[in-house]
Amino acid sequence: MVLAVDYGKKRIGLALGTRESSIPLRVWTDVPDKKTLLQRIAHLCKQEEINTVVFGLPRQVGPEPSLLVFEVNELANMLSKHLPGVKTAFVNESFSSQEAGKVMKLSKSRRRKGSQLDSYAAVVLLERYFTEQDQT
Repeated sequence: MVLAVDYGKKRIGLALGTRESSIPLRVWTDVPDKKTLLQRIAHLCKQEEINTVVFGLPRQVGPEPSLLVFEVNELANMLSKHLPGVKTAFVNESFSSQEAGKVMKLSKSRRRKGSQLDSYAAVVLLERYFTEQDQT
């Protein structure tokens, strides 16, 4: 089982899946710090028997990585130390929210704005991860 994390400053979207199917889980908006986020992700990994956590990495604009890239990398490193049996991976998250919005519009989801968009973006990250795995 794979967990995708669409990390943002205000919202963190989560999705769960396998090669056969992916589902949006939830959006966390009440995470006060990385330690709390790490604890929640670790609990979810144990509860759902997750073996891989995929993080979306924002596209780098310019020669220096953004602060968000550092934060995502730091979170992944913390998770690897906390749960050494869980693999971490990264995929490009460019335009994942826009792609998720189109999917939600097609499915006529009414709770688009913020409430579920980030969890659907995490589904997009899962799909990208599995596509990359199939190509290697």
